[in-house]
Amino acid sequence: MKWMMFLVMVFASLAVPLTASANPWVMMSFQTRQVSPDDAETFRDLLQTEITKAMGVQFVRSETVCADAQCATAVVNQTGATDGVYGSIGRLGEKIIVTVELVNKSGDLRRSERMSVTQIEELETVAARLAEALASNKPVSDTAELGTITTDEVAPPKRKQGFGGLALGVGALIPARGYAEVPFGVAMDLAYWYETPHFAIGPRIGVRFQADPSAEDHFIEVPFDLGAYFVFGQGNIAPFIGGGAGLRFISDTRRDVVVTGSVITTTHEGDFDEQAWALGTYVRGGVLLFRTYTVRVSLSVDYNMTFAELHGESLPQSFTTMLNVHF
Repeated sequence: MKWMMFLVMVFASLAVPLTASANPWVMMSFQTRQVSPDDAETFRDLLQTEITKAMGVQFVRSETVCADAQCATAVVNQTGATDGVYGSIGRLGEKIIVTVELVNKSGDLRRSERMSVTQIEELETVAARLAEALASNKPVSDTAELGTITTDEVAPPKRKQGFGGLALGVGALIPARGYAEVPFGVAMDLAYWYETPHFAIGPRIGVRFQADPSAEDHFIEVPFDLGAYFVFGQGNIAPFIGGGAGLRFISDTRRDVVVTGSVITTTHEGDFDEQAWALGTYVRGGVLLFRTYTVRVSLSVDYNMTFAELHGESLPQSFTTMLNVHF
């Protein structure tokens, strides 16, 4: 009875590695040109680790160096693997160019990706980016995020500190209450946007006015606000949400007819203007585009409220849609 239990335990212990390596890949040695063998071997180890972490693939190793898919296919079949990873690391001037290709046992070239860096230390980032590209079936250029951008890419450098700059916005205002009861208006903003990987903050000054300059009723609003936002994600499409508050100047002018007198009446038609300085607040949601670039774009929608009373109506409210360019 004891020997049967012993056999069961042995087979159980073997079951996990057999299952994990049922469909292994083979990781071949990389061709090198003016790059030390130790650096190339370290990169191969990093790439294997990142692919295993991203895809759960187990590897067998081969010291064969292949320059084409035909050679790599032969290694795949010799080792009993389903797919093989091979490539090259070479120096061209100040650049280090990394090429990684994936071939299956039938000889089909499944993926071919290339990245270039200027610092040998960035090969760790290259390994992570290439593994993510294989796992997500995306081009390696689409895997860029803050903190994983190489100095050779046409994008801003990796940032640990905040990044600030001016932002210009233009859009439309849709009144919900007040604002001379006009159907819609124009909104323009000048802001300073200070951004960290997950937060953004900045002041803004803006102007809002009716879209039709010939309209009898018109308004103008000038907000001086400070806002703060939480940014979701670090890629080139990053939603954000937040809000702010500040001081507002608002003017509401309406054309009206006034009748005075009970026996002898007098009719007067004119513009009646009311103005106020008041506190205001807003909430904002939007999406930040091209975040890894120096010049970025954001689309946003605000809900605004000003704590003023004009023409007997309190709390003017509006929705504002904006297209912003961040420098």
